[in-house]
Amino acid sequence: MAKILITGTFSAGKTTLFNDLIKELNLSGTKYTYLSDTARECPFPLNSSQTIDTSNWLFGKQVERESLVTNSFGDGLIICDRGTPDIAGHTMSLNLTGSKYEVIIACLSEWTKTYDLIFFAERNKHIAIRADGVREINTELQALVEKHITEFLASFPNTVRLPQETSDRKQTILQHLRVAGLL
Repeated sequence: MAKILITGTFSAGKTTLFNDLIKELNLSGTKYTYLSDTARECPFPLNSSQTIDTSNWLFGKQVERESLVTNSFGDGLIICDRGTPDIAGHTMSLNLTGSKYEVIIACLSEWTKTYDLIFFAERNKHIAIRADGVREINTELQALVEKHITEFLASFPNTVRLPQETSDRKQTILQHLRVAGLL
């Protein structure tokens, strides 16, 4: 079993990438499970209204979901959407200090070590942010979260920065999965 993550700021093209990747995995007969992001279930404010309580809830829910799947899935590929680097990027954007902030960032960092491969989808400035009831149409926040995700991922050597083009992104992921013996 291997656990991979596709992460990046909101509206970076991750959903399109997931859909393309899943089609390819189905064609190849690869056993996988997909964990969508937890933000849409969150009872706390998100985006520019996010609080440290939001970050704590998101992290707890992420760990719970990944742990349940890891302990019950068996062999195959676990594909996680957004994950702890995304939570870290939003948390770092809060511009907080103090022990609560330091503890959550340390916990996010430790959990990020559990991913075998991390694929980082940078935002494409040609893709407009689409309102969907959760996303905030705020390019400044989008850029700030991406900056913090980039900073957070700098200490994880298993991070692969994906190219801008969606088809190139899928091929990059598939190539890394093959090299790692996961396909």
